[in-house]
Amino acid sequence: MASYDVRKILKAVAEVRKHTPATARICLVGSTDLLADAARMLSAGADDAAAGGVSGALDVLDRADFPTRPGPLSRWSVAVFLEDAQAPVRPELGPTVAFCRAAHLPAIVAAVRDTEAVPVDRHAWTALAGLSGKEFVLHARGTPASKSALTRRIAQVVGHNGFVLAATLPALRPAVIDQTIDATARQNALVGAVIFLPGADMPVMTINQLKMVLRIGAAYGYKSDLQRTVEMLGVILSGFGMRAVARRAVDYVPGLGWAMKASLGYVGTEAIGKSAVAYFESGAPLTASRFPRLSGQLGKFENLARGIAR
Repeated sequence: MASYDVRKILKAVAEVRKHTPATARICLVGSTDLLADAARMLSAGADDAAAGGVSGALDVLDRADFPTRPGPLSRWSVAVFLEDAQAPVRPELGPTVAFCRAAHLPAIVAAVRDTEAVPVDRHAWTALAGLSGKEFVLHARGTPASKSALTRRIAQVVGHNGFVLAATLPALRPAVIDQTIDATARQNALVGAVIFLPGADMPVMTINQLKMVLRIGAAYGYKSDLQRTVEMLGVILSGFGMRAVARRAVDYVPGLGWAMKASLGYVGTEAIGKSAVAYFESGAPLTASRFPRLSGQLGKFENLARGIAR
């Protein structure tokens, strides 16, 4: 087992803390009926919306009340403009989004339709309002958060604010976590593909996975401290076996070994992320002994790798 510099682990913890803000908020802008539907979807399961109200992490504004000065925009992590997909594009929509862009506030225009079967001309919306691909999304009324393109788009654009939003808005949590796991898995796939020195990929991957698990914890409202971090290393260290098999496979499958390392770097990181989600969903006390049970998928992938390597 490779040795790890405690300073690097502490640095990873500090980095996650530094980039996880204390608060985060979403601003929903639109007409009353569109606002009610989106606020209900995003507030589902939130503690402060238990009585059917709007979560405190959401500000719901009529279009006329949206600020015209950049200063007030700093309170939000993203502004979501809810528009009727069947209505003409409002002339003021483009300048409003450009105003947010200039103030460094991510903005999303959600074209709302009654059902997903209603056709919408994406090109017309993006061209007439001057929107980029990430600034436009389609949303159907009544869509649950778990299936909503809007929640996925919010997770994509809010960055580190997403972990704080997810802790307050459980409906947004799956999208934020999926985004985090996929991004880390892709990063580790690249590490596995480009680092050829035996064992050199392990510390890099492990630090990336540690940050991922800490961020998943933040999405559930857990604070990262040294004791919790040490305990979390249990699930990450369980991935060593898989990466060792991947490196041995290089000897058995010349030319394909690098591809296997990349694939297993991705799959192993994804399995560790899902194991972390299983733990935080369980709400049980965090102990290292829980992680091997939650990480049972790793053994299956390792056996698969051995079979390929033979």
